[in-house]
This record gives sequence, structure tokens and C-alpha cells, in this order.
Amino acid sequence: MEVGDLALFHKEMLGRENSVKVGVFGNVSRESALGVGEQVERLLRRNGRFEALSPSVQVREREGGRGGGICIRFGVCLIVVENVCTSEGPATYPASPFLPPSPPSLQPYTRVAMLEKGIDYRLRAPVPNETDVHSSLTTYFQAGLVSPSQTACLMLLAQIMKEPCFTQLRTQEQLGYIVASGVRLTWFRSLVAGISFRVLSKTRGPDEIFERLEAFLVQFQTVLSSLPPSELERHKKALVTNLLEPPKKLVGEAGMHWGEIVNETREWRRNRLYVEGVEGTGQEDLVRVFEEVCLRGGREGRRSLSVMMYGKNHRMVEGKEGGKEEGGREGGRVVWLREEDWLAFRTSRALFPCSPAVFSSKY
Repeated sequence: MEVGDLALFHKEMLGRENSVKVGVFGNVSRESALGVGEQVERLLRRNGRFEALSPSVQVREREGGRGGGICIRFGVCLIVVENVCTSEGPATYPASPFLPPSPPSLQPYTRVAMLEKGIDYRLRAPVPNETDVHSSLTTYFQAGLVSPSQTACLMLLAQIMKEPCFTQLRTQEQLGYIVASGVRLTWFRSLVAGISFRVLSKTRGPDEIFERLEAFLVQFQTVLSSLPPSELERHKKALVTNLLEPPKKLVGEAGMHWGEIVNETREWRRNRLYVEGVEGTGQEDLVRVFEEVCLRGGREGRRSLSVMMYGKNHRMVEGKEGGKEEGGREGGRVVWLREEDWLAFRTSRALFPCSPAVFSSKY
């Protein structure tokens, strides 16, 4: 890469339709925050002129800088979070009273690929370091688009499952150094959730680890079904306490609010919605969600993806070529993928739809 390439990239980037978001966190006044936004605009303006996001909006054309003739379509959203957040949430100050929110077409986001129901996808690859003796398994069970109450149910399920999973796979069976489980949330303009498991081992290969994970899930179904009401209430109370705990540092509060800003959701009381969902979740709900999301042979079939990384002490089983399908237990299907198949697999999947406002609440 040469200097000319960088200059060309800079010109092309500023020539695109851009949306700029500025978060100002801390004990900051409105005037100071707006000054930060103006400073950002001045820095960008050196290479061209600004134009409003929408031609129908009456925003004065801002001239500045020398030469280039670059036209930047922009929007600046200023968010000020005081040290103590008010009941209405962080104060929101637009850079201009006439400037509308940036349209969805100008907002960068990532859409989540949809796994097919009833199929276990398994991606196999050797670890990049040929001398590494460790193998690993990461398995993700996709629940799909979820509401606040469904997300809360998955959180509570993960809370109950965490200790038995570690005790069985790490302490008793000693599968590896790392055994972890929990909820995986991906929310870029839409909230897609699931349950994930991760195991790192130098004594067991990914195939054996996967078999032991399947055995644990069957065993945990019995544990969950016979869970005493007092134990369920204990887990619910612990999760509610954790959700309602305020951030200890400003950077924690800033990160929490910035996620809402970037995703254009601005649901400042998200954890309150989760708490309501946890409190309204019963044992039957947990059993139903667990069977639908994590177990083979569910009503509609689970959606799962496993990434199997093989260390030098564990060889990949021959005959499981990329894209090959085989029948699984209880009627499920298994699709084996190679490392070179991953891009084609990703681009061939349907995508979950985007929603401009996943959450809608009274807060």
C-alpha cells in the first residue's frame, strides 16, 4: 500500500453516505457536548462540504475546507450520560434541531445467519499451530429471534445449567481446562439469542467432547424437570439481583448505553424488562425452551452449529468430507463442513430480519 492508495480510500470513504454518532459520557453539560459534536464536524469538513441526510429537510449547507469537492451526507447524534442517570434515561441532544435520525439504509449493522431446523452443522479444522496439543469444541444452539421475556427465560436456563455443566464435564469427567456455558446474544437491529458451550482439552478430541456434551444435556433434562421450587426461586433471585446491580464505574454505564445508541434501540431500561421476564418464568417454561433449543428430537428440531478444532494429538475422522450429510440419532441430520466451505455456507444461509425497535416498553 502506498500513500496514494490511502488518499484515494480517504476520499472514497468521505464520499459515501455517512452517519456519525457521538457519545459524551460523564459530568458534561449540554453546551460542552454540542461543542464536541461541532469539533467532529469541523475535522471532517476540512476535506469537503456537508449535505443534509434528507433533501427535504431544511438544514443549511455547511461550507468548509479547501478543494476536493467531496460531498458528505451526515447525521450526528449526541448522547450525554450524567454521572447519575435520570428515570427518563440518558439525555439526547441532536446536533441540529432540524436534523432527523439517520435512516436505516445509512446505518451499518450485521445480520445474523439463520441455521436450519433439525440439522447439526459441524465445522472441522486443525488448529493453526501445528505443535498445539489442545483441541476445542464450541457448540451453539440457536433459539432465533427472541422477545424480552424469551431472553429472560434463556438467561435463567443458563443460570441453572452453569454449575451442573461445570461439575459434570470439568470436575467429574475432567474433559479439559476450560468448560463454559451461557447465553449468547447477538443484537444488531434484531436480537438473536441462543445457548453456547465451550470446552478446551488436551486429552480429549472434539468428537468425544461432543458426545459427552450430548450425554450431559440428556441428563440435565431430568435435573431441570425435577428442580425443587425453592431451588428455582433461589436462581431467580440471584439473576434478578445481578440484573438490577448498577454499574460500578462510569465506563460500565457508558458501554451499556452505547450499545443501545449504536443499535438505534435506545431501550434504557432493558434490564428491567429482563427482570420482569425472569419473575414471570415458570419451570414448565424452562423445560419447554430447553427441549426445543438444546435437545435432539424436539418438536421442530434444534438448530445447532459446532466448531471442532483438532490439536496435534487428535486426528480428524476420515470420511466426513465437507458438505456431506448423514443421519443422526432420533432422526436428526448432521452436515459436516470443512474450513474452506465456511464462506459458501455463510452466504447461502437465510438471514434474520432487522427490526428498528426490537424492544418497546413503558420505560
